[in-house]
Amino acid sequence: TPEPTPEPTPEPDWAQPVPQGEAVEQEEWFSDAVFIGDSRIDGFKLYSGVTSEASFLDYTGLTVYDVAEGKKVIRQGGEKLPILDVLSQKTYGKVYIALGVNELGYYDPEDFAVVYGQVIDAIRACQPDARLYIQSIIPVNTGKCKANDIPYYVTNENITAYNAVLPSLCQEKKLRLVGIPDALLDDAGEMTSDLSADG
Repeated sequence: TPEPTPEPTPEPDWAQPVPQGEAVEQEEWFSDAVFIGDSRIDGFKLYSGVTSEASFLDYTGLTVYDVAEGKKVIRQGGEKLPILDVLSQKTYGKVYIALGVNELGYYDPEDFAVVYGQVIDAIRACQPDARLYIQSIIPVNTGKCKANDIPYYVTNENITAYNAVLPSLCQEKKLRLVGIPDALLDDAGEMTSDLSADG
């Protein structure tokens, strides 16, 4: 009798956040990972404990527009280089991208998604075998933002609007979406007050 035809592996629903998986060895998992992002990724680099394993291409104030336009932000060998130039110098297995907070002042989530898509295409061109992850924008703590003179456009309303375009971008580009862990949020859906100094 003929061998049964194997069932095809179903395509993931790319618009849904990646479900929590089994625990992994941090050193092994992050040894081929790079994180691209703004000051929040810089904070993650400083406080997460994955610094010794992962690579980081971060810059305070970084936007998808900066990456797409090749803004020179990464210091290397006495000069500054664009993120994509530095990214292409090494092969990674995982690329985590966390952008969006600095783009909130443009009030244009649709254009943000278009340019983010261009950045994804450029990253794929230089890292064709890597798994790509887009991280949702973590909400802020409104009270602490006001107390620390954070720009007026950094609001949870704007963050929600920008996060709303990420699932369809992930579906279109077949990206893994990293959702916002409940542990970071209070009952009102804001960042828990004790998790941030400035909101």
